[in-house]
Amino acid sequence: LTLPPDLADLFAASPVDWASVLIVSQVELNTGTQLEIRAEKADGEKCERCWKILPLHRGLCNRCEAVVYPT
Repeated sequence: LTLPPDLADLFAASPVDWASVLIVSQVELNTGTQLEIRAEKADGEKCERCWKILPLHRGLCNRCEAVVYPT
């Protein structure tokens, strides 16, 4: 997601989980001259619990692993 500088600063400072809002596995925020939205295949594998495409450990992403196997 490429945004003009004023919007990029606003998005970056926000506590919102943009990947969840946009219903995607990952969001990369960039600064540019105009709005640009590009979708690409995510790196990683599908988490067995949340189905997001992320790097996995024991079949789970970091977030799900922390819930299933709390320390």
